[in-house]
Amino acid sequence: MQQGQRGVWAVPLQPGKYAINPLAQDVKLVPTTNFQLRWIQDSPTDVHKFDANLSEIRLITRDAFEPSLPLSIVVPIAQDDAPFVVQQFAEIGRLVDQTLDPMVSAWPRHAAQEMTLIELVSRR
Repeated sequence: MQQGQRGVWAVPLQPGKYAINPLAQDVKLVPTTNFQLRWIQDSPTDVHKFDANLSEIRLITRDAFEPSLPLSIVVPIAQDDAPFVVQQFAEIGRLVDQTLDPMVSAWPRHAAQEMTLIELVSRR
């Protein structure tokens, strides 16, 4: 949509100050710099607190060991892609909780089921 119309605008607002009526428009902030998500127990969260609900990934190996996997990733969102992120997920917290967390934690769980603990440690 064009600026001034209702809905998600195709061109996002550039950084700066804007006089926006909060009763007429709802502005969603999308970080366009790289931010880090940590699946680490008792780790300090960044200012954004997107990773507050994330914890270490519990794995089960083929030989029935249950190690935990601390993991961290860096998420970049390009400035031109910010409207699409808002259109798909409405906010970054929902992107992390409903999409990135299940997707990122499923792969190591699946891979660990087919390996013994020694193989998992050696291939990590």
